Amino acid sequence: MGVARTVQGWVRLALAWLNARITWLEYRLRVARPFTVGRGARRVFYPGCSLPAADPALVMKSFEWLKARDPDVELWSDCCGMPLDKFSTPEASARGHRETKQKLLDAGTTELITACGNCTVQFKKLKVEGLKITSLYALLAEGEWGPRAPALAATVHHPCSARIDKSQQVHFKALADRLGLTLKNADDPKHPLPCCLTKGESADARRKALSQESLITYCGHCTVSFQKDLPTRHVLQEVFDSKERWRPRGKLGRFFQYLRLARLARRAEERR
Repeated sequence: MGVARTVQGWVRLALAWLNARITWLEYRLRVARPFTVGRGARRVFYPGCSLPAADPALVMKSFEWLKARDPDVELWSDCCGMPLDKFSTPEASARGHRETKQKLLDAGTTELITACGNCTVQFKKLKVEGLKITSLYALLAEGEWGPRAPALAATVHHPCSARIDKSQQVHFKALADRLGLTLKNADDPKHPLPCCLTKGESADARRKALSQESLITYCGHCTVSFQKDLPTRHVLQEVFDSKERWRPRGKLGRFFQYLRLARLARRAEERR
C-alpha cells in the first residue's frame, strides 16, 4: 500500500507539472501576434479571451458601439494572464504579470474597458498607476436603447469574478434594468449555481433544478458551460439581439475564433 501511495503521489505531481507547463505554452500561443488584435492605446476595449472564443461577431458589435461614441477607443484583444494564476506555477504567473504590466506601460494605456470579470479582477491586482478600469456593462447601462420588446424573466448567474468584485454585480443589474430584464433572484444573496468549472453530484443537481429556467450571465465561459444543461444567454446577446447559440470549443477551436476576430477587426478598420 505504501508503494502504491508513493507511485500515485508521483503521478499526481507529474500531471500537475504537465498541466502547469501546458497552461504556460497555451498562454504564450494566445499572446502571439496572429491571435491578438491591437497593441494598446490610451483608451481600449479589452474583451478578454472567453468572449472572443465564443462569439467574435458580438465582440465587434460591442466595439463598434463604443467606437461610435468615442472614435479614439481602440480594440485590444489579448490575454490578461489570469489562467496562469489559476492553472500554472507562481513563477509563470509572476512572469505573466510583468509582461502584462509592461504592455500597458509601453502603450501608454490610461483606461481599459473590460467585458470579462476575470480581466477586471486581474488588472486591478496589477495596480498600474494611473490606469482606470471601466466596465463595458456600466457604459451600456448608460446607453439609450429606446422601445424594446418585453424580455423573458430569467435567473442570473453571477460569475466567480463578480463574487470577488461586487461592483460587477452592480453594473450588470443596472444594465439588466435598462434592458427591462426581470431577474427572478436579483435580491437573493445566495447563488443558484456554483462555479461553471465545478463538477460533481451537487453541481449537477443544481443545474438540473434550473433546467426549465432561462439563465442569464455576463461571462462567456459560463454561458458556454451552462447552456449544455439549461437555456443560457450572455447579457450582450440581449443587448445586441443576437440569436446565435454558442457551442463549446476545444483549445484548437478557440484559436480559430481568435483568428476570426482578427479578420473581422481588419475588415472593420479597412471600412473606416
